[in-house]
Amino acid sequence: MKKIISLLFVAVLFLAMGNFANSQVDVTPSAATYANLKTAFNAINAGTHGNGAVTVTITANFAEPDSASLNGGVFTSCAINTNGAFTIAGNVNNAVVIFNGADNVTMDGRIGQAGSTRSLSITNTNVGTNNQIFKLQNGAMNDIVRYCNMTGVVNNGRMVNIGQSNAGTGGNNGSVFEFNAITNGARSLQVFGTANGASSFTNDNTTFRGNLCKNATAIGIFIGSLVNGVVCTQNEVFFDAPVMTTQASFTAIQVQGVGTISITKNKVYNFNLSGAPNAAYRGSISLPASVAPLVDPATTVTYSNNMISIVTNSTNTAAAFKGACIQTQFSAAATSIGYTANVYNNTMFFGGSSSVLAADLSESYAGNVVLPIGAQSYALNYKNNIAVNKRTGGSAAVFHIAQGYDSSSNLTVNADYNTAFASGSTGSWAVAYGAFVYPNGALEAWKSNTCQLNFGTHDMFKDVAFVSASDLHLAAGRVGGDLNGTPIASVTDDIDGAAKNATYPYKGCDEGAAFKILDMGAQLEGVLSTDQVIVYLQNAVCGTLSTSTADLNGTGKFAFGDSIAVSSYTIMVDSRNHIRTASAGPVSIGAGTTVYNFRSAQSQAFGSNMILDGGVWSFFGGEVTGDGVIDLADGAAVDNDASIFLSGCRVLTDVNNDGVVDLSDGVFPDNNAANFVAETLPCPAPTSSFNTNTNTEKVQINTLDKSVINSEVSGN
Repeated sequence: MKKIISLLFVAVLFLAMGNFANSQVDVTPSAATYANLKTAFNAINAGTHGNGAVTVTITANFAEPDSASLNGGVFTSCAINTNGAFTIAGNVNNAVVIFNGADNVTMDGRIGQAGSTRSLSITNTNVGTNNQIFKLQNGAMNDIVRYCNMTGVVNNGRMVNIGQSNAGTGGNNGSVFEFNAITNGARSLQVFGTANGASSFTNDNTTFRGNLCKNATAIGIFIGSLVNGVVCTQNEVFFDAPVMTTQASFTAIQVQGVGTISITKNKVYNFNLSGAPNAAYRGSISLPASVAPLVDPATTVTYSNNMISIVTNSTNTAAAFKGACIQTQFSAAATSIGYTANVYNNTMFFGGSSSVLAADLSESYAGNVVLPIGAQSYALNYKNNIAVNKRTGGSAAVFHIAQGYDSSSNLTVNADYNTAFASGSTGSWAVAYGAFVYPNGALEAWKSNTCQLNFGTHDMFKDVAFVSASDLHLAAGRVGGDLNGTPIASVTDDIDGAAKNATYPYKGCDEGAAFKILDMGAQLEGVLSTDQVIVYLQNAVCGTLSTSTADLNGTGKFAFGDSIAVSSYTIMVDSRNHIRTASAGPVSIGAGTTVYNFRSAQSQAFGSNMILDGGVWSFFGGEVTGDGVIDLADGAAVDNDASIFLSGCRVLTDVNNDGVVDLSDGVFPDNNAANFVAETLPCPAPTSSFNTNTNTEKVQINTLDKSVINSEVSGN
């Protein structure tokens, strides 16, 4: 009897163990358990669980023997969840999970679908080139995958592929991949439509949000061709381990799609492709592409609030281009289309070192036109950006550029309120425009040459202090007034969600404490229009602690950051062709707005060094040589330019700023020289950015060949 009971117990135990071994996946309704997703999906595809809402619950670790493919047309919705921290292990030369025309599927890797912990992991250890974790195909629509860990093989495959569809199906529209951690592969996230003649399909309205894309070796996030409308936001693309690769280049975010493309609040940092002969490193490039027979919609690519750092050293001496943090490329091949690029409030840093190579080129921002195609037109709106390039190395012909864009009849540029700075070698340039490059000391030359084109008027060439080379948040206590930007209606907060000041926002992606505002009344003798001046705040020992540049037309508002405390400072005002003038004494600068009015009384200026002009106390006009004295040399400079009827904007000898140098300008240096007018200041005057000796631009012909930046359209 005991023997019979023992045998029955063993039989029951084996049956229980067998059921347990096949109970890794639960499916309802019509409750059943399965060994893996593949068998569970097969049952769902067969209609075993009805044609309504289906729920799949992962209850243990298991291995997938082959791709688990969930078909469409069977259910109204499908929720795939986990009730523990489990791993799905695959060794598949394809995707581990495929949504094959399946609509309204949500896969959530959080226990209880709450919180932010990723508890579900999916791996694929196959070394084939088709190694993938997820694939959407054949018209899979409105699917969501969130909070999953996905790991593939280094340098192989697309980890997430919103891919191609067969004839007679459709595009994979409305896909959302968010808050996943994706490791390895050649590409982390990809969406690429279907080129199949009359049966071509676009994948529309994809969202990539909050994903961690680690150690991809070709492209982190690929918004490929035959894609219409994408939101790419809050993702991080980086390396957290040394990765060997033979790729020709690495791009964190590449855009070839059309329609409305939004690239916002992404972080790109810690490039680490060690031992690779890489030619180019890009934070992001946009080059929208057309694929017949589909008709392309009007296309706008918007970059805003992105933080992109590239500090990788390069050992490759075989190619000239070393990269860009953001590159908006206008035309590249016959498939290129005309489009608008909006580049707002991005922070870009290019560092590292280059091997010796003639024509070595790196740009923090690059807006380049390569072989304009016919009547195609391009527009670039570039505002409130910080672009710093501190790359070192290269030959004497090196170009390390902070902010660069081409001149072309096909390209309309609307750019202003940007801060650029370049240092590191003799080939470092703050800005490049067309065939001209400008060093950090040539700010006035830059503004003078571009003001007639109506851009660059409020740009600054100044260094910016960051937390680190990979963390481009602004360093505390180091923010000057040079980082005050202009309001952009579409940019209401920063990369971390902090609200942008509606009147005095920061440049770059990091919004800090509210600026201290100096509301200053001041008049330039003879000037009845708006002109630009620089305000210096100097302490009791004559140290210049901060500067701010703004427009002045009787009044002007000047912003100062946390580099100055709430304290008292001497205000010193510098202009293009008027005597530098200081406040009568220290002025208390507080939080919020401080008002100081030079115009109200002669005694408001140190030494009472002003002249009454039209009933208003004004700064003496006619100081065009920058030596602090109005004398015969100033008059001669004005007379010489008046004799040739010199005209234009920001002309040094145009004292009254009416756009032409004539006898009316000569009156000011003549009268003031007769009265021996000179600057009277409590502190030595700092070197002026209006000083013509430092404002030289260098013309480059042929050597600055940006066609080397050209990127071929990548395949799917």
